[in-house]
Amino acid sequence: MKTNLKKLLGTIALSGVAGISGCAEEYKTGTVIKEVESIVVAQQTIKSNYPCDKYTCRIATYLLQIQTSEGIYTASIEPTYERTLEALALVIEEGTKVNFLMYYSQPDKVGTIYANELEILE
Repeated sequence: MKTNLKKLLGTIALSGVAGISGCAEEYKTGTVIKEVESIVVAQQTIKSNYPCDKYTCRIATYLLQIQTSEGIYTASIEPTYERTLEALALVIEEGTKVNFLMYYSQPDKVGTIYANELEILE
C-alpha cells in the first residue's frame, strides 16, 4: 500500500512540474536573420552629504530572430553572470549560425533564450 502511494505521489509531482513549466525545451540550430539591441545608461547625481551621491540606471534589451528548419523564432536574450548582452552583440550579427535552447509558447515561436544557453557556431 505504501509503495503504491509513493509511486502515485511521485507521478503527481512529476506531472505537476511538467505542467507548471508549460514550455517546450529542446536545442535548435539556426541562422540569425535579424538582430535588435538597445542599451541605455542614465546617471544622475543627487546633492547630499553621503559619499554615494549618484545612481545609475541601466536598461538593456537584445532580440534575435533566428531562421530554423521549423520556421522563424523570435527571442529576447536574457543576460547571465557569464555572458553579457554587450559581449553577445559584438560577436553575433546577421548570418551567424547559432545553437540555442529556447523557452517559448508553442504556436507563435516567441520566447526567451538565456545567454548561457546560446552557442555561437560560426
